[in-house]
Amino acid sequence: MWQAVRIVLLVAVLGYMAFLVVAPSLAFPTATSPDRRVVREQPSPSGARLAIVVEVSGGGAAGYRYEVVVLRRRGSTQDVEVADRLYGVTLRWLDDDRLEIAYGSGSPGREAVDGVAIRYHPKPR
Repeated sequence: MWQAVRIVLLVAVLGYMAFLVVAPSLAFPTATSPDRRVVREQPSPSGARLAIVVEVSGGGAAGYRYEVVVLRRRGSTQDVEVADRLYGVTLRWLDDDRLEIAYGSGSPGREAVDGVAIRYHPKPR
């Protein structure tokens, strides 16, 4: 009889522990990584650098979308993030060392990256 009680208690305790581990993940599922899609690539006048606008979408219930600007040296695969969480971005190289970023809304990012001076200005509404 005591053996049966011990087994029942053991199963109950293990079941409770499993519930404690699994329940939070059911109540608060982990977010999936957002989708990233290149929207626009703008080479510098000499072609040595590339300014890229990447659209980030959360999709599903998250439903957010914003744009990230990155710089990359031509021929490289390594991106350096310049600004994120911008909307309505347009890029314009003034010369090889100066990039202008116009945006509809959001906050400006870094003012210099890898020898490139970056100037931001909001678009008129």
